[in-house]
Amino acid sequence: MDNVNTMKDAFDRWDTAFAKGIAILVVMFHHLVWQPPDIVIVSDSIKAVQHIARFYPATISVVVFIILSGYGLSESVKIEIGLKKFYIQRLVRIYSSYWIIWIVFVPIGILFFHRSLSFVYGDPIHILLKLPMDFLGLLCFFDVGYNATWWFISLILALYFLFPMLWVLVRKFKTLFLCLSAVFLSIHTKFSGIYMVSRFVFPFVLGIYMSQTCIFSRLMSIKGRKAFAISIVWVMGLVFSLLASVLLDTFIMGNIGRLSHEVKLNLFLSLNAFFTIMTGWKISHGIKWVRLPIAFIGKHSYNMFLFHTFVYNYYGGYLIYSLGSVAFMFPALLVSCLLISFIIEKTMELLRFEAVYKRIKKLQIKDSIIIGGQV
Repeated sequence: MDNVNTMKDAFDRWDTAFAKGIAILVVMFHHLVWQPPDIVIVSDSIKAVQHIARFYPATISVVVFIILSGYGLSESVKIEIGLKKFYIQRLVRIYSSYWIIWIVFVPIGILFFHRSLSFVYGDPIHILLKLPMDFLGLLCFFDVGYNATWWFISLILALYFLFPMLWVLVRKFKTLFLCLSAVFLSIHTKFSGIYMVSRFVFPFVLGIYMSQTCIFSRLMSIKGRKAFAISIVWVMGLVFSLLASVLLDTFIMGNIGRLSHEVKLNLFLSLNAFFTIMTGWKISHGIKWVRLPIAFIGKHSYNMFLFHTFVYNYYGGYLIYSLGSVAFMFPALLVSCLLISFIIEKTMELLRFEAVYKRIKKLQIKDSIIIGGQV
């Protein structure tokens, strides 16, 4: 669908981009006001809006991305595909932008901003071990990478690896497996990699479930008062899950029943992300003029998520925070990130990444394991 104003009875790529647009705006706003660099003196303007950032934490946006990833992958395999080809296509998509961002921003940090490899990774032996792992997006299973937000690459690689098995389990057991997948929320271990992935298995499965049950097509078929009532449910669910998340987060900060409350918090974060997607979906179809700008931002969300920390913190902190007021800082961060992402996308066009991807899709790869197909 090339025209954003054309509506379909499903959750199309413009709806996905709209939800991602909301999510990345929340992430950048939260990080800007809640996690300013150490070198910055926190202004009254930042302190005044920190409560807003606490009320809607960035983790919810990450869960939105994960639900949409599960949904998108499930939609993409409605036409059967070999397992090897599936992984090749996904890895090319994940790594293409990530490696360009890595190759551009890491040398800039080393040469101009004193963010050396030894500063990030440690002694020469650790550099030899951690550098290639960070380049492959695997370091955050064990440690922090050159950019703190690159843990998302490790997470998405793990979930994509698990996807074929999870897709089959959802197809076979439907709602039962969706409920059982919530058990992963209770996994709490000192091994950061397992805990990082376990927190997001349930929302990932929820996205797969939403695709296989055709939830959006079913909801679009509901008209009149019932449709209005369902819209009210989405909004009320959004508000309730937000309040529950904030309350549980407060308990956790006070170490009151930490593990049990953390499990509940992760569950409510998933529910809040679900209601965010559903409410945003209704708004984007009801107020069409809102759809295009937010969806445009959403199309750049993956790139912006991976490098916005460089802009507001590691490299551009002085410039962004020198503007004083959040009313100026946030637009400056947004415009800067959009411009950089646009340049990255144009660079990928010049390097013909899309042509490479299309060739990969046309490859005939022998594979004994086939996944997908109509449910």
